[in-house]
Amino acid sequence: MTEAAAQTEEVDGRAIAEQIARFLDSKRAEEIVILDVQQLIQISGYFVIATGTSQRGLNTLGDGVAEILKKSGLPRLSTAGAREGRWICLDYGEVVVHLFDRDTRLFYELDELWGDAPRLDFERAPAPEADAEV
Repeated sequence: MTEAAAQTEEVDGRAIAEQIARFLDSKRAEEIVILDVQQLIQISGYFVIATGTSQRGLNTLGDGVAEILKKSGLPRLSTAGAREGRWICLDYGEVVVHLFDRDTRLFYELDELWGDAPRLDFERAPAPEADAEV
């Protein structure tokens, strides 16, 4: 077994997907969804889907997610779309992250395409007011 394969077996894909969702929430991404696709496809365990509000914002979200995934131990399989800034796909096998602008998300409707996949809850980032000391 290769080192990358051994690392992948030890990785908790759900925990990484939840960590990514919390990060996206803290950066004000919208419509964040985690789909458990383990029973539907063999090449991935979790999809994280989110909407960004601008091309610059999508790239910032993508950079942050890439850093989380780099630290996770999952091997990067592919990254696409950062230049176009409408749909960024970060494929790390066990976890695949789809970051869309609003129009592109509506066009592709991945939430509906994978509608049979269970949606997972995650702990939301605290509201800014909750962090402020009075």
